[in-house]
Amino acid sequence: AFVVEGFKNEMPYVYKSPIGLTPDEVKAVILYLQSQGGEVDVAQIKLPDVILASQKEESEPWQPYFAGDPENGMELFFDEESNAGCARCHTVAEKGGKVGPELTTVSGTRSPQYIVESVLTPSAVIASGYESILIITNDERYLTGIKKGEDELSVSMMLDTGEVLKVSKEEIKELAPQETSVMPSGFADDLTMTEFHDVLAFVLTLDGEQAIGGDAGDDEEDDEDGDEESDDEEDDEDGDEEGDDEEDDEDGDEEGDDEEGDDEGDDEGDDEGDDEGDDEGDDEGDDDDSGADQENEDHSAESDADTEKDISEGEET
Repeated sequence: AFVVEGFKNEMPYVYKSPIGLTPDEVKAVILYLQSQGGEVDVAQIKLPDVILASQKEESEPWQPYFAGDPENGMELFFDEESNAGCARCHTVAEKGGKVGPELTTVSGTRSPQYIVESVLTPSAVIASGYESILIITNDERYLTGIKKGEDELSVSMMLDTGEVLKVSKEEIKELAPQETSVMPSGFADDLTMTEFHDVLAFVLTLDGEQAIGGDAGDDEEDDEDGDEESDDEEDDEDGDEEGDDEEDDEDGDEEGDDEEGDDEGDDEGDDEGDDEGDDEGDDEGDDDDSGADQENEDHSAESDADTEKDISEGEET
């Protein structure tokens, strides 16, 4: 295979698990790469027989000796004081050290067998960019770490503690690449069988799709719980609003009753006042009529007296 200078032939087999691209998907990726500045030509794509044959092979997925506990494995991974302490050198979800490769999506591109080998025999395959070097200084100091940069005056290297050290070239007596990884090789002895499988179970969840330390189902349940809580809060708010509306309606009814009572009182008062006024008017009218009748009687009596007087005088004459 063609390998870019400065890199090793370490690309995972994309047609095997866990990536498992079909021949058509492999062709699609190649066509996309051709389109990035090249000439797209489907006829030029000739897939190796091994890729075509892999689609016909039926094999059971790899399984460990026994299933580990990913929750315990996560604790061992991030606890730098534990027998594993992987986070001292490896980053997962932006948490951990930078000495070794990031592992946030490692199980999405690497097979379980590769991961097991990397833990138990870390020097078997060293990822590009993480090869170690040995520097011997003029005063006989031995420095081992990962080369991070070099210029005309110095060489930068990262020690296994995560510290970046810049060594002047004037101080360097000898610089040599190493075939061993800076990752310790004693995990087979340091970890119990249970601890190893717990750590492995956690690392196998790091596929970029599941939540760190849990399943996607847990996130869905959390989302559902959150939705239910939101619904309950909305229901409570609606209930409060309904209660406020009912109180407002009751207050409105009471105000309406008070207004009706006031109106009735006013009407009764008006009716009483009108009746009293009418009665008083009638009484006064009756009194006036009585006075007029009395005056008419007096005038009639006087007229009768005058008439009698005139008659008497005529008789005397």
